[in-house]
Amino acid sequence: MSSRMRILKSLGIVLLLSGLTAAAYQVMRIPTNIMLSVRLSLNRSGQKSSGAIGNYYLSLTTRKVVPSDNVSLSLPWKDDSASNEPWALIVVTNETDQPWQHEYVIRPSQTVPGEYEGVVSQTIEARGKFRLWILLYGHTNGTRKLVGNKSVLMSSFL
Repeated sequence: MSSRMRILKSLGIVLLLSGLTAAAYQVMRIPTNIMLSVRLSLNRSGQKSSGAIGNYYLSLTTRKVVPSDNVSLSLPWKDDSASNEPWALIVVTNETDQPWQHEYVIRPSQTVPGEYEGVVSQTIEARGKFRLWILLYGHTNGTRKLVGNKSVLMSSFL
């Protein structure tokens, strides 16, 4: 009877450990970051850059993404003045215990004046209830100017 009890105890321990391993694996696969993708319509000429924030998309993800963009020239203007004026997209979370902010500078390789379009993507680390701000800055004669903003109240309890 004692050997049977040892076998049952061993089997119970193996089942318990396999259940804990499976549960830990499921927890590791739960998305813990928020992926933000922002569509932008931008323009620049001479000493000025401006633009607007289009749609933005939020989704849960398990991985962290290095901020990146695919902004490129979509419509060149008939203007001889090259422009290297950048844009800045600033993402902020506030109204929370752990405020967070990240600035991403958008500087396409083209210096042609005209209209630019693209998407900036990055992950956000925020939990609980917070306000998400998306701020777009352009430049006029070297001075930063707010050209667009959007905000949304969010809840993320991961």
